[in-house]
Amino acid sequence: MGYRLQLCIVNWPDGITSPGPDFTYKSLQAADLAAIVDPYIRRVKDPDSTDMVVDIIPWSDNSIALPDGHRDKASVALVQSMKGRKLRVLRDSPDYLKALAPAIKHRRPSKRAFEPVDLSNLDEHLEDGLSADEDVSHRPAPRHVAEQRAVS
Repeated sequence: MGYRLQLCIVNWPDGITSPGPDFTYKSLQAADLAAIVDPYIRRVKDPDSTDMVVDIIPWSDNSIALPDGHRDKASVALVQSMKGRKLRVLRDSPDYLKALAPAIKHRRPSKRAFEPVDLSNLDEHLEDGLSADEDVSHRPAPRHVAEQRAVS
């Protein structure tokens, strides 16, 4: 849902499983729920409270502007801890991976793979100082080739 709505949960308590594909709210213990909800209750009762409250915020404009296939897009935070550590990122989202799948399937190889090779200076790159035009038929065959010929 964070991917589709471009939202991020911030100030998620440390040590509690963060929302994501494997998250089930029914598995939360009373202490986990208290860690999530109590700061909010204290803030409502005392507006001057400095407790960090779990909140949902929109992505930054920079994150929204990234195309889906961009390598940095996969690292956009969906859930952040109270210390700012990314607990879930976009690449953890099944919706994001599903949206990305067609682009990966139809991705073309880079143009580099089809660039012509310049053979004009081939002599410089050949080993043993051989020339591209040099006849090597007089050279003995490598040992493993000679042994195979002898067996045949």
